[in-house]
Amino acid sequence: MHTHSVHAAALSCLADLDQVEPLPPLTAYYGMRVAPLEVVPYFAPGDQAATGAVQRAATRSHALLLRNHGPVIAGVDLDAALDAVEELEHTAHIFFLTSGMRTAPLTTQHLAALQPQPRQEPTS
Repeated sequence: MHTHSVHAAALSCLADLDQVEPLPPLTAYYGMRVAPLEVVPYFAPGDQAATGAVQRAATRSHALLLRNHGPVIAGVDLDAALDAVEELEHTAHIFFLTSGMRTAPLTTQHLAALQPQPRQEPTS
């Protein structure tokens, strides 16, 4: 799914965008549905090189941020992709609302706890 959502597109235009963590994990749902967010360099519309760059980035994450453009999100189905793109937009909005203020992003441990745990089979 690809959108031109305002806050995610604005995030993609920031000069000092952190390439490793372009959007801090400010909410649990961002951690569960989006992170990690992979940044794809800028390509002019129609540039055939963009396809390869998106394909390579998609091997590392299902959530991509195209520089100076907007997000591309994959999901197991359309609903999952829509949930993720909405969460990315929501978190980007929070990011801009709190710009210049200290935030408390989720830690690595918080994010790990959000991941589904393997089911334990009962032992006899």
